[in-house]
Amino acid sequence: MKLLHTADWHLGARFHGQRRGSEEDDALDQVIRHCRDEGVDAMLIAGDVFDNANPGAVDERRYYRTLARLVRDAGVATVVVVAGNHDSALRLEGPRELARAMGVHVVGRLGREDDAEQAVVPLTARDGRVAGVCVALPYLRDGDLRLPEIGESQRQIHERYVVALGHRYTEARDAARRLHPGQPLVVMGHLQVEGGTFGGEERNVQFGGRGTPDAETLAGDAAYLALGHLHRPQDVGERHWRYCGSLLPTGFDETGTQREVILVELGSSSGESRIRRLPMRPFRVYRRIHGDLSRVEGEIEALPEASADATPWCEVLVDLEGPRPGLAPHLVDRCRARGWNLVSVRRQTTPGVIEAGGPSVRRALHELTPEEVFIRRHDEEYGTHPDDELMEEFQSLLESLDHEAPTPEEVD
Repeated sequence: MKLLHTADWHLGARFHGQRRGSEEDDALDQVIRHCRDEGVDAMLIAGDVFDNANPGAVDERRYYRTLARLVRDAGVATVVVVAGNHDSALRLEGPRELARAMGVHVVGRLGREDDAEQAVVPLTARDGRVAGVCVALPYLRDGDLRLPEIGESQRQIHERYVVALGHRYTEARDAARRLHPGQPLVVMGHLQVEGGTFGGEERNVQFGGRGTPDAETLAGDAAYLALGHLHRPQDVGERHWRYCGSLLPTGFDETGTQREVILVELGSSSGESRIRRLPMRPFRVYRRIHGDLSRVEGEIEALPEASADATPWCEVLVDLEGPRPGLAPHLVDRCRARGWNLVSVRRQTTPGVIEAGGPSVRRALHELTPEEVFIRRHDEEYGTHPDDELMEEFQSLLESLDHEAPTPEEVD
């Protein structure tokens, strides 16, 4: 039996404010093509189908159209989907019974009172025989596993969460063995495991990084552990314990990582599996430019001219010693002249030195004048007081606001 492991589609995610519908379509087309060309029997989607719990109609249409094409056009016999922390479990499960009729099995939620058998999905091959079994667990929060105890410390919460999570996975594996004895076992989940590496801009949502089980606790003797949640493709301990990574980069720190999906060939027993990484062709070129203004402008001039396929996107991180009004539009125009879309401009300040004054007195915000607020904010952002020219501009702005403000008579 052949399985294709994907995760973290994040449909509907904005990339620095930019929609990526065409890029999502291209990636999903590649997934469907891999399934067709490789003769995939079952598809695993390990959570975070959508980027938020209330996806738009266009994003839902893209998801359901992809499921239909996987079954109808690519010949996939079984699709297994679990909810991630970005998904609405109930919304994802809404059409569960209808989806099951076409071989799509969705596990959105598994509460502490639910039978572990609800997470067991038989894997039907293209020829109609059951050739494996999947334990499909969604993203499980502490409340999905146990009741809190009075007086628990944060450390105890983390420790007991990991224990309860391990018990839940063990229960589900035991149920799968009981219901489908002798079948190769696959375990799928959406969570962070010990040893998993985040990307530079990803954020840990699993109890601050301390409530993390080890992969062996989840996998047991399974032939393959299919994980979602971390966007960087990686093994965690064993070659057959794998994060496939996100379908598309979700930040510029991820754009240098090759996107991939994982093809797993299950043998006749749980101890046998062959794994191949299938690369995903990037839809567009991404580039991050960092340095002082002179270097940034030089690198922009050296950008290759854009092709007609997809507009390349770039981010500029510029080192500044102080404010530069109008810099962002200037850089946008320079990039546009090369056929690139500058979707993000960020500055890194080079702090100067603030002369030591007298003892500071903590004052409430309402006690400060607008000028004092502006000076303090400038100090925090740039490490120096604003110069005379900038203060004059600020004063002029205040005066214009005063002139535009309604009088008490106008308000009445």
